[in-house]
Amino acid sequence: MTRLLPHVWPTAVNVANNRLSFPLTYWNALGILCGIGILLVLGLASSRTEHRAARAIACGAVPVLGTTLYFTFSRGAIAATIIGAVVYIAAARSPRVFPALVAVLPPTAVAVVVAYNAKHLSSAHPTTAAGVSEGHRVVLVVVLCALAAIALRAALLRIDRLLDRTRGPLIPPERRRPVALGGVALIVIVALAIGVPGWLSHQYDGFAHGTPENSSANLRNRLTDPSSNGRIDHWRAAIQAYDSSTFHGVGIGTYQFEWEKRRKIQTTVVDAHGLYPEVLGEVGIVGLLILLLFLGGIGYGIARRATGPNRVLYAALLGAFAAWAIHAGVDWDWEMPVVTAWVFAFGGTAFARRTRDADTHITPNGRRIPVAAALAVTAVTPGLVLFSQSHLQRAAHAFDRGSCTTATREARSSVDALAIRPEPYQIMGYCDLIDGRPTDAAAAFQKAIDQEPRSWEYRYGLALARASAGLDPQPALALARIRNPREPLIKSAIAALRSAPRSKWQKVAANLAPVASLRRELSRRSTARRRPRAPRPRTGRSGRCPGTCRSG
Repeated sequence: MTRLLPHVWPTAVNVANNRLSFPLTYWNALGILCGIGILLVLGLASSRTEHRAARAIACGAVPVLGTTLYFTFSRGAIAATIIGAVVYIAAARSPRVFPALVAVLPPTAVAVVVAYNAKHLSSAHPTTAAGVSEGHRVVLVVVLCALAAIALRAALLRIDRLLDRTRGPLIPPERRRPVALGGVALIVIVALAIGVPGWLSHQYDGFAHGTPENSSANLRNRLTDPSSNGRIDHWRAAIQAYDSSTFHGVGIGTYQFEWEKRRKIQTTVVDAHGLYPEVLGEVGIVGLLILLLFLGGIGYGIARRATGPNRVLYAALLGAFAAWAIHAGVDWDWEMPVVTAWVFAFGGTAFARRTRDADTHITPNGRRIPVAAALAVTAVTPGLVLFSQSHLQRAAHAFDRGSCTTATREARSSVDALAIRPEPYQIMGYCDLIDGRPTDAAAAFQKAIDQEPRSWEYRYGLALARASAGLDPQPALALARIRNPREPLIKSAIAALRSAPRSKWQKVAANLAPVASLRRELSRRSTARRRPRAPRPRTGRSGRCPGTCRSG
């Protein structure tokens, strides 16, 4: 709706609309979510335990989800969905999947082709009058295709009834191995004949060594661009972090610091854009093995259920899990609950006892109480993080509005809930600078450093506070530069403060503040040529929260 009918369902101006991302705010996350949805509804459309009407209606969702997936222009999500579909068909090993595929593939192909040919909807400005006109046409086609998929599946329900009356497998067990080997041989021969190995070699070379193509004018070009879009550099930094500490890694949540220390380009990155390399770098080989064992257990549990009577539905779940696991290796959106929460929910059901087993294995209350108590204890830490984060968000928003009184109060509340967080101290430090208390600011930044010594931003703030107080900022800047050698702010600060006399440090520090409003306030104070006044409550000037003062 937000892409095809923006005048009916407009989005906020701060939501990027070049690639479809609403309401998740990240296009690749929306893409893989649509891919997972396609695989799950295919399972519903093929399952013999579902009502016939439900099977038909499920098919109507595929053209809608397929078109949505296309407008995300997410290459990784599309590829993961295709691989997940192959896993689904292979794991199902049932002719029941084919009526559903016959019902959804033609309408979905028509909907996606029409969407692809809508060139204005594939541009950086899809909400123009021409784009809205194309959106009306695409909406009509998608609705008709959804209805066509429902009608086709309803017409093919007779085949389901024939399959219900068919007893025994279509392929006798003694012939399955020769048939499977013959199918694999046929696929290999066709792949060699059409040049798939050469194409794969070209795609790999483009992924590993190619530069991203400028697709801002025509986003369709992204779909044929094999470049990694910088992911190779991100993964290389994670591998280098692993090389420095192979057993236990460099620490959970520290990839950003490793990137800042090792990066070759001037780009800010928080995640490695890949679950497996990031885990390898942060928690070492042991952490990666634990993760693979855990995910492998979920996959095994689902695959084991896919051999039972309702194999088609569990095969679809296995295909969706495979798509998620593959996509998690090339992006960071596995961190979003909407993308990942279902994995643990369905994984838990895959490990649950079957009904007939559960009736004979009832867990005594004496065992349930300790388990419930342990779960309650483990919920304390997430609860503290939640309370601390809510106060931190309010502090950051207050800083954005220029209300340092509120920002400081909320930052202190965040620390009271969880004292190990450095971000609240950063907010308090910059507010102390705005209020003319550089000594208090230096103390706040030092507390932030104590909580997170690997961050360059807190040492940069400490340097500004020391310069404003007339103290030597160079030691703090030198340590900041070690942690982020390519940061231009640090280079400028070292040069400017080294060449200025001590009497000018306060003014120079004002010009080096990382946000414009902070620079203006400190500059006003430095030109007043007087010592900072005694602390008293007041409201700071408006400005955006610098550095890591972010609410997330």
